Amino acid sequence: VITYVWMTGVRKYMLESYRHGTARVMRPEELTGYQANGQAQGIYIGGGEYHYTKRGHTITVAGTRAGKGTNLIIPHLLGATDYDGSLVVLDPKGENTAITGIYQASRRDREGNPRSVKILAPFQQLEKLKDLHPGDTRFALLDQLQQHIVGFNPMDILKSSKDPREIPDDAQMLAQMIVPEMPGGGKEDYFNDQARSMIAGILTHLTTEENSPNLNILWDILRAESKKPSIEQLKEAQTKEDRTKLYGEWEIFVTGMAKSDAFDGIISKTGHAIASLETTSNREAASVKSTARKWTDFLKSPLLRPGLQSHASNFNPNTLSEGNTALYVVIPADKLESHGAWLRLVIGACMKAVIRKPQKDVQFILDEFYALGNMPMVETALGAYSGYGVRVWAICQSLTQLR
Repeated sequence: VITYVWMTGVRKYMLESYRHGTARVMRPEELTGYQANGQAQGIYIGGGEYHYTKRGHTITVAGTRAGKGTNLIIPHLLGATDYDGSLVVLDPKGENTAITGIYQASRRDREGNPRSVKILAPFQQLEKLKDLHPGDTRFALLDQLQQHIVGFNPMDILKSSKDPREIPDDAQMLAQMIVPEMPGGGKEDYFNDQARSMIAGILTHLTTEENSPNLNILWDILRAESKKPSIEQLKEAQTKEDRTKLYGEWEIFVTGMAKSDAFDGIISKTGHAIASLETTSNREAASVKSTARKWTDFLKSPLLRPGLQSHASNFNPNTLSEGNTALYVVIPADKLESHGAWLRLVIGACMKAVIRKPQKDVQFILDEFYALGNMPMVETALGAYSGYGVRVWAICQSLTQLR
């Protein structure tokens, strides 16, 4: 009886001991392997002298207002490590950009070349910081960062490949960033899949029809007038031009897709599929088109649209793998959900560019990591892209955000 009671007590103790896992605070002797001898490559992990230098990915989990920016991200970006590769920094508040951007711009690589600093901040979050924090000396140099603010057209990546045959695949990747795969399944998955396929086909077609294709054109096309003439109207039309005028802009565009002979008929088959669906089941076709409109609604933003134009796009993600670029992606917290697709497009295009031309390491410092939503490219990056120089530092408030 005594033995049984003792064993029961031990088992309860063990269960309680491991209720929250086996993680614990490191002992002082275990930290010695993370101390830097002088400056160290890798990621700064605190304590003034500790760095994680192993090649691979890192995750930081700490609650809101726990000091992730002050104690880890900002020191890292201000040179607490001797990391000399490129950076992609997701910065929801804009504070990390405001405090560290000038320092990054002052850096030079080992050959003496000045670092290129690019800031994607279409929602004017940096301009708002001065009003939000009047007299705060941390933001005294904000005006000097204006010259680094750029636009970016994600569709530029479609023509960046040396092999044009990759364009349909890259268009599919962009479509997946816009219409992510959602967990749960069901009827909604069907319409999401159809909308994703429609968007991929439109993006591919735009590369053959437009000198400077961009996502603004995608938004316009999906909302173009739809009009089909009656048989009587077609009979009354005297010329081909008269008959064309009877159709809406949407029908004319889809017909152009169906007639395309580019990419071994991929565009043509997509155009025929859209037209066939509209003929056999107009209600279903309307639902697919409505789904595509829903996922592209973020593109109507008057602040976002100017930077998506190719003439305003002065950031080339292909420079990241050269090892001397710092890209800051600034988006307000209230836009994280509504404009998550824009974030996925930017991060996805950057990762695609790095793995397409791997040279030097590129750190992706992704604060509020959960805001990217379901993004297969990041999931793949965590398992396979480290060999291509992609280093992901995911930063979350809790582990539940990863589910």
